[in-house]
Parts: sequence; C-alpha cells; structure tokens
Amino acid sequence: SLASLTAPVSADSGISTEVSLSGVSVGNICSQAEDVVVNITTANREAYAVYGITTSITVTNNTLGSTVWTNTDTFDINANARSVKSYTPVFGTRGYGDLTLSISVKNGSVSIYENSYSLTRVKQPSALNYSLGYSVNHAFVYKAPTWTNETAEIIINAAQKTGVGYIRDGIEWIVIEQSKGSRVMPAGSVEFYRQLKNAGIKVIFVLAYGNPLYGGAETHFPNTDAQRTAFANYCQYVAQQLNGIVYDY
Repeated sequence: SLASLTAPVSADSGISTEVSLSGVSVGNICSQAEDVVVNITTANREAYAVYGITTSITVTNNTLGSTVWTNTDTFDINANARSVKSYTPVFGTRGYGDLTLSISVKNGSVSIYENSYSLTRVKQPSALNYSLGYSVNHAFVYKAPTWTNETAEIIINAAQKTGVGYIRDGIEWIVIEQSKGSRVMPAGSVEFYRQLKNAGIKVIFVLAYGNPLYGGAETHFPNTDAQRTAFANYCQYVAQQLNGIVYDY
C-alpha cells in the first residue's frame, strides 16, 4: 500500500517536492519482512538548472530515544526537469516499535519540503530452525525399573522406524529418595538415558509427585514448605546426575 505526503508551500515556488512511501500498511504499520522505500520526486520549473538540492532522511526510535538510520543526499536538477530518488532505510535491531520518519528537502538554506510522521514496525514470528517431530510417552520405568541396554535398544529401534524424536519419561521422587535425605539414581538409569541421547533421541524428563517420607500420599504434589524444599532437593539432584544428557524437564 502507499502512504502519500503532500509537499508544503515553499518560499522557493520554482521547485516542489512530492514524497510517497511503499511497504507501509494502513495505520503506518510495516513488518520485518517488508522493505520501506521512501520515494522523493523533486521538480524544477525554472528555466535554469538548480544545483545542490539536499535531501535528509532520519528514522528515530521513540522508545529508545536514539537514531536508527540517517541519510543525506545532494543532487542537481536541470532546467524544467524532475529528479526521482528512492531510499531504503536500514532499520537494524533497534528499528522496531514506534518510530518517527523525518524528511527534509532544501535548496541551499531554503526549505522545499519538511515533514515527519509516525511509523510502527513489527517483528515477524521467526521460523523454527528445527522440527519437533513426534513424541511418545515411555512411562513404564516409573515403577518397574528396566533401565537396561536391551530396553534402550528396543526404544531406539522403534523410534528410528517410526520417526519419533522425543521420549517423555521420568523417575518419580519416591523412587529416587527411598530413605529420607538419601537420594540415589536407580542402577543403569543414567547410562540408559545417555544411550537414548547418543542415538539422537531427546528425553523430556518428568519430575513428579509426592513422597510419603515427607507426609501425604505418594500421588500428592508437595503443598507445604517442607515438602517443597525436599522436592526441590530431589529435582536438583536429578538435574545434576543427568546434566548434559536430558534434553528438557
């Protein structure tokens, strides 16, 4: 769409300027994917050439209070001729949000055109640079530990055949801490998850539920300060043991 600006009356009646912008939507909104182009047409109606016409364009970020982009251009116009110029501001990383675009055209010290207006530039959602693929919930290890090489191989083979890239799994608090204050990873569990990682399978690890050692039922979530502290200790312990192995929690 096109947003047009009308040149104000100038003391230099022999020269006039018209400005239009492309890449700007209704409400003066533009996006990251669009180039804003400032088109400036200056006409000389005199019977002689005019030298040293100066065009200045400045983009200011109103939130940051800083200049995003500025450009100055000087050119000549022959008698009874027109000069058509196009400029593409470079917004960079600071060129988002509420901006002010200021345009000035002068013949020496005489102002031919002065105007500014608000421009809102929004970011486009960036495309994901990876594919989430498929995920399965592998939860039988919660209560019946089978952290063996054979189990890992079964999962890996099935995942590779079906295209599954993520496994949702976990070890409950009650399995890790069976004696109050003593936390132990079940035998073979760390190597089990390491095998999955080495095969390219990402593990989303669940840290879950309560522990009767600290009161309440096994299926209850921590709801007292003491239970939450003990649960946090369980989480910290598992994260340390599986550091660099588990994809996320």
